[in-house]
Amino acid sequence: RIFEAVEDLPAPPLSHLNQIEIAPEEPSDLKLGELELPIHSAPIGARVYAAGVDAAVMIAAIALFSASAGCFVNSLPMSKPLLASGTVAVFIILTTYYLLSLCLRCATPGMHASGMSIVTFAGSAPSRLKLGCRALATVLSLAALGMGFAWSLIDDDQLCWHDRITHTYLTPKIQ
Repeated sequence: RIFEAVEDLPAPPLSHLNQIEIAPEEPSDLKLGELELPIHSAPIGARVYAAGVDAAVMIAAIALFSASAGCFVNSLPMSKPLLASGTVAVFIILTTYYLLSLCLRCATPGMHASGMSIVTFAGSAPSRLKLGCRALATVLSLAALGMGFAWSLIDDDQLCWHDRITHTYLTPKIQ
């Protein structure tokens, strides 16, 4: 019976949205896509050396974690969930390493050893938030089977994914 009832509803009011005019784009002297910055990034050799130092620190940390975890799980059989948990633990350690190094000291031990610092594309020192984002983007570059780092070999400015994502890059420290 309800479907048989016919109600006469008033017509909806006309929308005023069709009367809105879009203003023309204001001319700009400099657009983001046209911006060419002279990026003087650190040489690949210095970055490889820094990555080696960081890798040595990380291998030591992961070995220590694995040895201590092995004491607790030595009776568990090797299984897919155990391997997945170990992989997640490695990425948590890696993320923590980069977050603590970059947010507290503004550089990793490898960057200090090779004499590099992080600057923004504008040439200024990055904020702690930007350094934290760089740490997470660095882990992303590594998590993609290192493709984020390998990208620097074909990039015109020799920048990695995490450099492009955060608009920061490594440069030799001015002594």
